Amino acid sequence: MRRTALRLCGVLCAGVVAVTVSACAGSAAGGGGGAAEGDPIKIALVFDASGPNAALGASQKAGVEFAVAEANEKGGVAGRKIEVYSADAQSTPDGAVAAAQQLVQRDGAKFIIGMVTSPATLAISQRLESWDALAIADQAQLNDLTGKNCNARLFRTTQNDTMSFAAIGRWLKDNPLSTWDTMSQDYSWGRNSAAAMQQGVQAQGGSVGKALFAPIGTSDFAANLSQLAGGDGLFVSSNGSDAVNFFKQGLDFGTFTKYKTVVGNTAFSSATLDAVTDPRLAGMWNQNTWAPGVDNPESKAFVEAYTNKTGKAPTDVAGFAYLGMQTLFAGIEKAQSIDPKTVAKGLEGLEFDSIKGKVTMRAADHQLEAPVYMGQVEQVDGKNRLVEKFTYPASETLPPPDGSCTLTP
Repeated sequence: MRRTALRLCGVLCAGVVAVTVSACAGSAAGGGGGAAEGDPIKIALVFDASGPNAALGASQKAGVEFAVAEANEKGGVAGRKIEVYSADAQSTPDGAVAAAQQLVQRDGAKFIIGMVTSPATLAISQRLESWDALAIADQAQLNDLTGKNCNARLFRTTQNDTMSFAAIGRWLKDNPLSTWDTMSQDYSWGRNSAAAMQQGVQAQGGSVGKALFAPIGTSDFAANLSQLAGGDGLFVSSNGSDAVNFFKQGLDFGTFTKYKTVVGNTAFSSATLDAVTDPRLAGMWNQNTWAPGVDNPESKAFVEAYTNKTGKAPTDVAGFAYLGMQTLFAGIEKAQSIDPKTVAKGLEGLEFDSIKGKVTMRAADHQLEAPVYMGQVEQVDGKNRLVEKFTYPASETLPPPDGSCTLTP
């Protein structure tokens, strides 16, 4: 399908207060969910404008605004224009909740997107019913979000942890390596990633030696790097400025030359590769939800349209955001409503076209059934880029719904 880059309600107007708001020119800031015919669709963009995830937040914002601009130029969604209200989540769960609450209660934006981490997404998910809102999780991978902590108003468009490691496990079968070390961010996602990697390595007859963790926001990894003595493989589960700092310092320490290969769990994002330009990253591997090099017609059309509009290719996180917005728009079209509860029902079991091809929102747990990609860092036009090498369909990576998930309408 053909994608064209368009303008967001003509011109974005922004007011800078305690929370920064981006909205269409001339729109009212107050009001409720906009249930009346012709009322706009109000999006609450809860993104990290500050803190260690700021680079990811900027890409998230760009992807959302591109999707909204494109839809508005075509006449909107279900006959309604879209408005975006944005606020800084400050790279913390508390910041995300405060930002979302203000956008929902003050501005009447009942469709929430933008959270980077699983803790931030979970914190917002727990408040959706009281806010009468719906959220799209386009980056958070924690299994429990579509497991024991699932929510009838939360829909995940990225893969969960199990899907990520099913893809890495498939790669490991073709690349059997015996000895591994792991380096992860010290919170739920990082620890789950390290544990899943260890299970995958052991299933192939290998072993994990060092399993290291560092708090979010770490700027100096010298103590960790000094413990990485080498082996067959190094697994890195990190993102944001933490990943940038780790790879920059690791290159200076000569750490990566001690390993036959380095594999990342979202570590080699576009933001990381733009910040770490050293060609010595070439050859390293990474699994991801989507990357600009994904080889299908829908993805290529999106990349072309985005590049034509902005003058640069979309980052992977901009693609995550765009996929999340495609999902929300598909649900609104199906429901022909902007009532969050009605849209949630419209999304359940919905099959629709996306930048990952045709995908389905699984009704049982609100996990998107979509491919997972495994790519390798290559030098492309003098820049580090993640180039897709393997596509693993949901039929090979997505586990059955978690029996602990109970979706209460």
